[in-house]
Amino acid sequence: MSNSNFNWYLKNKYNPAQDWYRNGGKNWIKQYINNYDWVIKNYDLINLGIYRVTLNNVTAYVGESVKVSNRLVVHAWHLANEPEKYYGVLPDEIKNNIVQINMECIEVGIHSKSDRKQKEFEYIKKLNPFTQMKNLNDSYISKDNKRYDSCISKVYRRNVARKILSL
Repeated sequence: MSNSNFNWYLKNKYNPAQDWYRNGGKNWIKQYINNYDWVIKNYDLINLGIYRVTLNNVTAYVGESVKVSNRLVVHAWHLANEPEKYYGVLPDEIKNNIVQINMECIEVGIHSKSDRKQKEFEYIKKLNPFTQMKNLNDSYISKDNKRYDSCISKVYRRNVARKILSL
């Protein structure tokens, strides 16, 4: 990720999610994330590793981070605020426990960023997260078509989630 992309991510995603966590989001996590203990216990700690988000026991997302717990808070923030955009699920499906959320650290102690990226890629290949399939992840969308394709991607994500999660 380039410096400008990383700065944008910090300003628009990471920092707002951490503020949300400290100002009530922690309660949302306790209510809607089934195995929330690890996220809360390890919040703000360095735990270099690989994580995954599952919905109804189906892998939705795999990622890597220096602070895995804090990164999972960003995913929780997305699920609390824009679940359809990022995961193809509706807020009421979460609220009514139709969609069960789990977040877990798969592997920790991977100090080298390049090793973490390699492991992340291996886990993505192995676990086949449904939001990271071609045509679902924004990284597959050209910058010229991002605004138009993000609308298509949202609808497509919803259709995939409905099928894969039996919604």
